Amino acid sequence: MVPMALVLILFGREILSLFGAEFRAGYETLIILTLGQLLNAFTGPVGFLMIMTGNQRIATAVEAVSTTIQIGLVIALLPGWGIEGAAVGMATATVVRNVAMFAYAWQRTGIRSSII
Repeated sequence: MVPMALVLILFGREILSLFGAEFRAGYETLIILTLGQLLNAFTGPVGFLMIMTGNQRIATAVEAVSTTIQIGLVIALLPGWGIEGAAVGMATATVVRNVAMFAYAWQRTGIRSSII
């Protein structure tokens, strides 16, 4: 994941321009979403871990809260920041979801799913 994230960060503009010059404008959005997914990868498969260990109710509650946060942030940030605001809302909700699930999984099962 880290090598691919570095490729997207370092060469994202060039990669996006393969789809047309107008896509280069999405470079900042690509960076924001890439960083959110990188943090997602570092927490490991916590959603699956929660479900497989019988903690699906907590996993569902965390998903509901993070989705609510995501919708709220996108609605709040989109008018002022445009597509970058939507990306910040999406990335923030992803990080909140995974950190919360990681904490619950560690607390309830003693398993640290992080790749670190």
